[in-house]
Amino acid sequence: MSKISLIIPFKNTELIWINKLFDSLEKQINKNFEVICIDDSSDNGIDYKTLILEKGYRYYRSNNASLGDGVGKLRDYGVSVAKGDLIWFVDSDDWITPDATDYLINSFEEHKDIDLVVFKYQWVYKESDVNFKERKITSFVSDNTPNRRMNKWFHTDYQTDWRVCFKKEFLLKNEILHKENLLLYEDVYFGLIWKTIYKKALFSSKILYFYNRMNRFSTLNQDKNFDPHRLLLNILSSKDNLIKRNIFNEKWFFYANNWAFVAASYIYKDRKQNKSLIKDVIGPKHCRNYKMLGFGSRWFVSNFLVWRPLLMIILRKIFKFKAKANNN
Repeated sequence: MSKISLIIPFKNTELIWINKLFDSLEKQINKNFEVICIDDSSDNGIDYKTLILEKGYRYYRSNNASLGDGVGKLRDYGVSVAKGDLIWFVDSDDWITPDATDYLINSFEEHKDIDLVVFKYQWVYKESDVNFKERKITSFVSDNTPNRRMNKWFHTDYQTDWRVCFKKEFLLKNEILHKENLLLYEDVYFGLIWKTIYKKALFSSKILYFYNRMNRFSTLNQDKNFDPHRLLLNILSSKDNLIKRNIFNEKWFFYANNWAFVAASYIYKDRKQNKSLIKDVIGPKHCRNYKMLGFGSRWFVSNFLVWRPLLMIILRKIFKFKAKANNN
């Protein structure tokens, strides 16, 4: 049976959140996992070390960025020392569902040829947001085929390192690493690399992760950290990396387009300027290639069938209004 390595980088995370995460780990129904905690030079590091070792988890400390600069490089270090077959990056102020490790392990056991599992998560702004009630779960295995119709939630939902569980072999064999000296958007750069080159994945609507927005000290809760220009640089850096290693393919344009649109919408409010900026990043050739950006014929047909009834109602009302006006 596969074993999961949960890699948890942290720096000065409040103990209330670390304890909440550890509590969720202790409640796992499948115990076939290890926990690797990497301390990025926290103040009072001895307190964290004592807590972590008491739990029986592995502890590493980065002094003066000795393991790398930024949370991404700490995650890479965790992969290098992991003993498990599967890799899951978890943030120190979030937590997971009781059946999370069991679901992931069983998914990889059932589907031997997948590189990764992508799952859903729940935003938590207050304790009452936490809901363990299961909804109808849909899941499917898919080749790496850009398809907005099939993978709509995957391509539009917030993308991060922690909403994916990887085969360690996939990361090591393809040398998928985070970029050096990257303190923001490390998951964008990393994500564009693995999304471009993975072969097959399981996509599941099952919620396995609780994304904590109650932590007021989280960098993601501070809008001032958002820098769309830096985001664009990271997008282009991922392309340069793939080209340099001779593993670039045109799927990159589809995945990068989503992020380029986000950055452009923050930089320019004018739609023409937005389109111009996206063309600079994606290239005019691919901006006109709707199929490459995921809008294939099946996408247009399915959306036409969805909107057609509404369109017909609107047209009937327009004609009815005109007929009434003519009669008057």
